[in-house]
Amino acid sequence: MTKTAIKQINSFLPDLQNNCYRKIPQDNRLSNTWRKRRKIDGLIDWRMDAENIRNLIRGLTKPYCGASILYEGNEYKIWEAEAVSDFFENIEPGKVLEIKDEKIIVKCGKGAIKILNIEPNIIQEIEVGFYL
Repeated sequence: MTKTAIKQINSFLPDLQNNCYRKIPQDNRLSNTWRKRRKIDGLIDWRMDAENIRNLIRGLTKPYCGASILYEGNEYKIWEAEAVSDFFENIEPGKVLEIKDEKIIVKCGKGAIKILNIEPNIIQEIEVGFYL
């Protein structure tokens, strides 16, 4: 890929420097658009697979706005988490399974998520068995 990029740069750079590079306008009939990202797009749905939730959190971590949960009317940002797969499958998604060493394990649709970094810290407000 680097060789291709260098070849392309070498082909258009002289024309660009001499102010004779031919610009080709984009044909908007062939283009597409995407709506602006909204706050709800980062809201975690615990019915999702643990790996998908982890990827959502990873994709929205700093410097972006973060994946979030709503708990008792307050918003909490989850900045880091890992998928955990050795939990019972017959437990409802969103249930707090374990709180240990400042980490929270929450049941997902498939598997569970260990929350490693949440802001503000919710650990003092919840107990095992609560639903997020």
